[in-house]
Amino acid sequence: MTFIGLYIPVCFTEILGAALTSISDPAYVSALANGSTAGLIAQVVTPWHGGGKVILVLLAGSVLYVSKPGLVGCCGLINHSL
Repeated sequence: MTFIGLYIPVCFTEILGAALTSISDPAYVSALANGSTAGLIAQVVTPWHGGGKVILVLLAGSVLYVSKPGLVGCCGLINHSL
């Protein structure tokens, strides 16, 4: 079960990355050149107007959401060691 839980999102992300970097539309190429991966993702969600901005905020916040349990654990270890 763990294998499937990890395999599906990793393969999806790899395929999506390969698809996004192989786009030949000039708007996407310039977004990738100017803003790296974040610029490309922002260009991809621009047709969605406000919904695309919400998705960008959720993607940016996901880094914090995922790392919070680890940070809380580290803080607990620091408190116990004092």
